[in-house]
Amino acid sequence: GGGNDIVESNLTNYILDNTTGVGPHNRVNQQATLQRLDELKQKYIELIDLVAATQSNCPIIVHGYDRIIPSNKGFKIAGFTLAGPWVKPTMDKKNVPASQQADVINYIMDLFNILLLDLQTQYSNFHYIDLRGTLTKSEWANEIHPTSKGFSKLAQLYDEKLKQLV
Repeated sequence: GGGNDIVESNLTNYILDNTTGVGPHNRVNQQATLQRLDELKQKYIELIDLVAATQSNCPIIVHGYDRIIPSNKGFKIAGFTLAGPWVKPTMDKKNVPASQQADVINYIMDLFNILLLDLQTQYSNFHYIDLRGTLTKSEWANEIHPTSKGFSKLAQLYDEKLKQLV
């Protein structure tokens, strides 16, 4: 997880409605984004320390996000949208052209993935699975959730990691 800590209502803080920022198309608010990533890093460190203090030899396995494709699709059950979409509405509100939206969100998500990779190098009980490049466009049910087939592909990566650790 962790993606919801970035894409939900928080995303509006990280996207600029002009081109005075950093990253692709200069649309990312560097200060707000890095501040939030630092907050998330501290929460992960708290978790790592808690697990290490209470459970010896207990691995923590996390993942980042694959490449997000902004769309108008939300999370649906029985034809009813229960949540979302999460990314595209914010990008549209911030006047980010549709052709740039994936670049902008994936720049931010890459920073999140790098944070997780960095934690993996610092803590022996923390294991990160890089999901980037795993899913095809047809394996996304909406902006941030895979289809059943997509979840199966991601589960295989978890299975491989678990077999390495156990």
